Amino acid sequence: MKKELKDFINSHSKVALNRRDLLKYGLIGFSTYAVAPRFVWGKSIITPTQKPIPFLVFDLAGGAALSGNFLVGKKGGPQDLLSSYQTLGWNPRQTKLDETYGIPMAGDGVSKILTGLNSVIEESARKKLKFSTICNFSRDDTGSNPLSALALVMGTIQSDAVAIASMLGIENSTSGGRSSLATGGSSGKPVFMGSADSLTKGTGVFGRYPNYSRDVRTQIVDYAKNIGEKLADPSLKNRRAFFERVKNSYTEMTKELLLSRQMDGRLNSECRAVYQLEETTDPTSRDARIGTLVYNVLAGNTGPGVVSIGGCDYHNGTQNTGDQKDQEIGVEVGKAVELARRLKTPLFIQIITDGGIYSQKGSRVWQGDSGNRSLTVMGYYDPAQSIDYADNSGQIGAYTDGEGVDTSSLVGDSPFIAAKTVLANYLVASKREQDLEKYLGRVLFDKRDQMIAYRWGG
Repeated sequence: MKKELKDFINSHSKVALNRRDLLKYGLIGFSTYAVAPRFVWGKSIITPTQKPIPFLVFDLAGGAALSGNFLVGKKGGPQDLLSSYQTLGWNPRQTKLDETYGIPMAGDGVSKILTGLNSVIEESARKKLKFSTICNFSRDDTGSNPLSALALVMGTIQSDAVAIASMLGIENSTSGGRSSLATGGSSGKPVFMGSADSLTKGTGVFGRYPNYSRDVRTQIVDYAKNIGEKLADPSLKNRRAFFERVKNSYTEMTKELLLSRQMDGRLNSECRAVYQLEETTDPTSRDARIGTLVYNVLAGNTGPGVVSIGGCDYHNGTQNTGDQKDQEIGVEVGKAVELARRLKTPLFIQIITDGGIYSQKGSRVWQGDSGNRSLTVMGYYDPAQSIDYADNSGQIGAYTDGEGVDTSSLVGDSPFIAAKTVLANYLVASKREQDLEKYLGRVLFDKRDQMIAYRWGG
């Protein structure tokens, strides 16, 4: 490829090229200009033929007390109660069990995750969200747990099914959050959403950011080739000035299309309502960044995304700090579900945390780290069909009477298999059971009945 063509694709220009110029030099026809964005990007990008189920990871950095919010039980399921819950922050024998979201949660105002969820999810949508749990050990206060299924899920998504074939992350880290990516899926670092307008600013095509899908690149290359042929025409005068105008025209059309897709969450009315944004909200604010990430994942503009929530290592000898953080967690998860409701799209969720914590006996005062009290939570929201549990329990793996994870189960001592379990359920939700062996491998495929939490009705 000529240097001029490379420069054209990857550069910006401040010199305008108007419709008359485009027509004059034969770069467009009279009818083509009206659909210039479609010409540049291609119909399959505007209306993908096989939109994947949106997937979000909520990464709770520090080791949150998930087992202090969701009921854990022995091998018979969550209601196969342990002999004691003294260090798990609540007693299900004395606290009302709230089954709004399937898996029992600590009612009576005990679970602040539950309080947060209910504060933002419209009541009619609550029964359409069903959580399930994976009882797995994870190491405390470290990013080395390969818990995130983000890359595994991305590896199952055809690049042409989304406009920008990249994962997104709120943190500028190799995983987009705290816990590391389970390998064996898509490679690469999630795009850092440092600003709500990060995606609308990204007009480079072959660079790392953003990673446009194959069809998008093909359309742009074809367009650039046409321009290159015009530049080679010796009958054209003042090619340099013309070239500069063409560069700017291309850049402006790309920006216009991105803006028309409202990749900036501040420009979408539903996103603004859920995340309490204005069009003029600081694009680098946390709510603007998270809202934009969640919106683009739900809208099918990008691959899956991860929202990291810090400060979950809240064992400071009090209850109040943990309650406040748990409610924040519930609100963030709830906002994503509420936006999915408004956009009329399903959503698959994974909630992960690095380690866990234990409480003073018989209280909700959090005392210290305990990776053996960790938990992974899956959630699936589907506005169109009912969701049930495969074995009527919704729990994968188990806890023991010692109030910790049963490490003898398939998922018990392996964060990686916990992530693969999330992938398996995502594929089942996507009606792709035929792909389970391909993405799980033969060993785990043979044990798939120990990994599937959900089944879908009509």
